[in-house]
Amino acid sequence: MNPIKIIKDNLFIIITIALLISFHQLIDYRYGTESGTVDKVFDGDTILLDNGKVVRYAIVDTPERGEPLYEEARIRNKELVLGKTVVLKKNSWRNKDVYNRYIRLVYVDGQLVDDILIEEHLGKVYKYESNTKNN
Repeated sequence: MNPIKIIKDNLFIIITIALLISFHQLIDYRYGTESGTVDKVFDGDTILLDNGKVVRYAIVDTPERGEPLYEEARIRNKELVLGKTVVLKKNSWRNKDVYNRYIRLVYVDGQLVDDILIEEHLGKVYKYESNTKNN
């Protein structure tokens, strides 16, 4: 069969697929959606991605080192995300905190990690009024 005829006969499908891919990338850019693999878990609410970004979970605040449940939250976070591909969604009004960490909603296997940690009583809802800056 003639390759030019195949392309010509399927041109509509080829263009439609190309447009859908472009539209999907535009939506991801516009709404700040990206993905990455988790290389390191620092604690219950902060991770390092394979692209070098340090990400702070947007909603949950887990205990700090030395506080009760610190180790449990850190271990659970590792179980949930370490070595896995996560989807990050940009917080609607904050990009980074004062420690230069990206503030993101982090999803693993379609579930929001923040929600899991809160539901398991390993963290509480976090508010960012005084310790963040717009970037």
